[in-house]
Amino acid sequence: MPQGLPQEKHPVAEGVALMLLTVAIWGGWVVVSRMGVTGSMNAYDIVAVRFMVAGLLLLPVLLKKGMKVGPYGYGGALVLMMCMGAPYNVMTISAFRFAPASHSAIVYASTTGMTCLMSYWFLKESMTAKKIAGLVISVGGILLLMVVRPSVTVPHMWIGHVLLFVAGCMWGGYAVFAKAWRVDPVQGTAVVAVSSMLVYLPIYFLFLPHQLGTAALGDIAFQGFYQGVLTNVLALWAYNKGVELLGASGAAIFIPLVPVMAALEAIPFLKEVPGHMELAGILLAGMGVLLASGALSGTRKRITLRLRQRRKAPKH
Repeated sequence: MPQGLPQEKHPVAEGVALMLLTVAIWGGWVVVSRMGVTGSMNAYDIVAVRFMVAGLLLLPVLLKKGMKVGPYGYGGALVLMMCMGAPYNVMTISAFRFAPASHSAIVYASTTGMTCLMSYWFLKESMTAKKIAGLVISVGGILLLMVVRPSVTVPHMWIGHVLLFVAGCMWGGYAVFAKAWRVDPVQGTAVVAVSSMLVYLPIYFLFLPHQLGTAALGDIAFQGFYQGVLTNVLALWAYNKGVELLGASGAAIFIPLVPVMAALEAIPFLKEVPGHMELAGILLAGMGVLLASGALSGTRKRITLRLRQRRKAPKH
């Protein structure tokens, strides 16, 4: 490129690349968590390592933005922590001890369902026919995952399904509270990480069963890096930047790819090959998420608006 000419920017391509990075990290989180709880660590250990690292990394952000959230201040911060912090992570990571990585679709489908229902009840958002159809499709995908015989035999799999469903509902509650209180995404993440570190770690060391003393140092370091740095910091930045470049609805299109990515990454790392019916359940749940979230319609409107703006733009 000749010197002096401005470099052409491609915000859509950059946004897509960042969202794909987010999907890859979040999908890998499912696999890494399952590797941890089926290895030398338990769920309590992994959550402790996660928030020990993430809490320290995001402490400067919290000191800058403050702990008070919404109209309830510190109470609001506690609510967000309970919905998306240590309790949520203990539940999801414990679930991966009883369920294959591909069944993580249950979390994302139940999150969307709870978000839509709570938004209708508490935020007075309309419940359109598309949202209802999306919820029905997502429930169908969840039920298919729950009843189909998995390709990987996991004892007491129903426990994992229940934990994933409840965790998804907690995530949905976080989304609604954060929206109602207009929480800054970076501040919300810092609040969740630091408050989880301050509340959970003392409980973990004093009362919960832990085996960090016998776990391999390499496993601890790997979980700390992936859980605390990649998931809590890099994926957060990539997701927020992707939303900025693509819009909320454009970024939402990529979320159903997370369980698909988790299922693909589980093949080489966990030797878990999903069957045809499991893949069908994942796709159904993903299609329902897209429909219920309004991501497709929002993207279509944005593309139509951009085309109209280009047609109206003066030609040189």
